[in-house]
Amino acid sequence: IMSNPSSNDSDATKPGKPDRVFKINQFQIGTNVVIQIVLVVFLVGLANYTAFRLYQRWDFSRDERFTLSEQTRNILGGLQDKVRFIVFFSPGSPVYKNLDGLLKEYQYAGGRQIEIEYVDPFRNFNRARDLQAEFRFEANENVVIATYKDQSKFINEMSLGEVDDSAAILQQPPKLVEFSGEQALTAAIIELTEERETVMAVLQGQGQPTIGEDSTLSALLRFVERQYVRAVPLDLATVDEVPEDVDVILLAGARYDLTTPAMEKLNAFWQQQGRLIVLLDPNANTPNLDAFLSAYGIVPKNDRVLRTVNLGTVTGVVREVSAEFLGESPVTRSLAGVTSLFTGASKSLTLDKEIPDAANIRLTPVIQASEGYWGETNFTSPEGSPIIFEPKEDTHPPITIAMTAEMGGLSDERLQIDSSRMLVVSNADFILDGTLDQLNLDFLINSLNWLTDREQMLGIAPKEVNLLSLSLPQEQVANIGLLTMAAMPAAAAALGLLVFLRRRK
Repeated sequence: IMSNPSSNDSDATKPGKPDRVFKINQFQIGTNVVIQIVLVVFLVGLANYTAFRLYQRWDFSRDERFTLSEQTRNILGGLQDKVRFIVFFSPGSPVYKNLDGLLKEYQYAGGRQIEIEYVDPFRNFNRARDLQAEFRFEANENVVIATYKDQSKFINEMSLGEVDDSAAILQQPPKLVEFSGEQALTAAIIELTEERETVMAVLQGQGQPTIGEDSTLSALLRFVERQYVRAVPLDLATVDEVPEDVDVILLAGARYDLTTPAMEKLNAFWQQQGRLIVLLDPNANTPNLDAFLSAYGIVPKNDRVLRTVNLGTVTGVVREVSAEFLGESPVTRSLAGVTSLFTGASKSLTLDKEIPDAANIRLTPVIQASEGYWGETNFTSPEGSPIIFEPKEDTHPPITIAMTAEMGGLSDERLQIDSSRMLVVSNADFILDGTLDQLNLDFLINSLNWLTDREQMLGIAPKEVNLLSLSLPQEQVANIGLLTMAAMPAAAAALGLLVFLRRRK
């Protein structure tokens, strides 16, 4: 049987609905492609622009050691020129890792005004040699060199943190206990951008602690120098007036009263927008100094701040004052509500309410003794005599042991107007070596920053480095070892064997 080849042709030629012919429009296709490319470019650009403008970083460290304070951010945001940090550090330093993370935050907050250069002295020999010749420091030093315009400041490793190397005998690496990098770096920026160095004169000649090699103020002065404040001795009996380059005068625990000429010089300094830190020795008889303070509304009382505790058959007397920082002053705002111990004798300070209003003086209590303390006026009674609160004779609580005074200027903290400023504390022993603790040091540094118009530095305190350690019982350690070294490899081997057997089938 032969097929008819013409049958298919005849079917194809039968009249009917003609087939639809699709025409390719190259212009439309090209237009669609161009629009798609433009949209893709626009969306990618929009995503990048949004990510760049809304870039955000988070600090997930346990102690938030890389979170910059608002003060530092304000300083970095107000820089008029570039600040450059040259990090001449060995990566093996216990401070290096924290310093690196902190500098990245400075660069992020300061933008183009912050430049960072890392120099490894063991690898970049030529650059290290050039820096040593330019800035004159030793090759084995770990330092950060901050430069601004034609000025430079050194920040050594000790200023950046406290390192515990007590385990060196056991051949263990040193541990970072406290990291004060932000405080040191921001202080360096402040000094570089200031016109001149800040000078603090420590009064001598009335039995106060001296400054020098055997000074009992060495710990305090060391931290003062970290604020880039130079401490110098000053004896008012040897000068006609306070030198012009002195910014702050520290009168720490005068055992003997200042002479009338010395008080006149001190008063003249205070009147000319001077800054004073007056730490009183309650055991000293200083009528001239007391009269000077009383003239400005701060009246030292002839008493002793103390409290009694019941010890069963006897009553104990506590003369070391546990006191609370108040939050009404910028000096103690960051420490508000915190309680600290003030070693040694203290007396109460009262406020003469008539003087401040007449003389445009603003007095603010900053430290108040805790509940239970009063001002005992009969503190010279014979040993063994009962000490009880006498409402008609003793100073009633609450007891103020520290107060700030500001004369002139404006009361608005946002306006930087020159004024006379003074801090008075009725205790001089708490700043001595061996008794100065971290809380009281923070208080003094805050006070110094307030006195020198460095309000930006208030509240920037060193951050404690909390080391996380995990202690497991021996049984749990054995179970973890069994799981990781036996159970998990065995499970992987069993799974592989199962796959192998199934594929063979």
